[in-house]
Amino acid sequence: DAFCPEYNKEALSTELGSTWESLSICFKTFPAHITAHAPLMATLELLNVHKLPLSDIARITIYASKKVVSHHNIKQPRDIMQAQYSVPFCLAAGLVVDLRDPDNFSSDLLENHSVQSILQKIDVREHDKAAEHSWHARVRVTLHDGQAIEHDAAQFRGLPNMPMSDNDISTKFQLLTKRVTVPHHLLSDLMKMEDLQTLPGMV
Repeated sequence: DAFCPEYNKEALSTELGSTWESLSICFKTFPAHITAHAPLMATLELLNVHKLPLSDIARITIYASKKVVSHHNIKQPRDIMQAQYSVPFCLAAGLVVDLRDPDNFSSDLLENHSVQSILQKIDVREHDKAAEHSWHARVRVTLHDGQAIEHDAAQFRGLPNMPMSDNDISTKFQLLTKRVTVPHHLLSDLMKMEDLQTLPGMV
């Protein structure tokens, strides 16, 4: 009654055991706003495929949703919390440190000269082509020699239709638990949950 005047208790158990909402969950790779994931992964992919050093980059253009342009194009975040909502800052930071590790997303990044240098090269624009969804992003990296390369990240690692690999999950688990002592079997038990719908029961 605290939330709505009408409710249906039976709906809580509808399709229980047959419909798995966990299959539609998006898992973040980085401790950043979800709209920063596609641009960062796309840029990292371009640099990896073309074997490019950061010094070759003249400009990075991100094509994203209208909301990203209006709400997440924060050029100079005031603190680390605001930085996590800044798509250009997350991209710049992710090219300098490994953002898969939450410990690397620290306030030190706000004054990091390499991050600030890359940040000045990033331009965020609204999509000039049809987008598949609100997290869809396209990245164009322009090099000092004038060459431009692009990567379209309509899908990215962590989405339901592009799930993390076992190695991704293992790495994420180890990074998030590195400060605590966990039973040696906990990771293997976690991996078994990949086939949760086939397990006879859980205790």
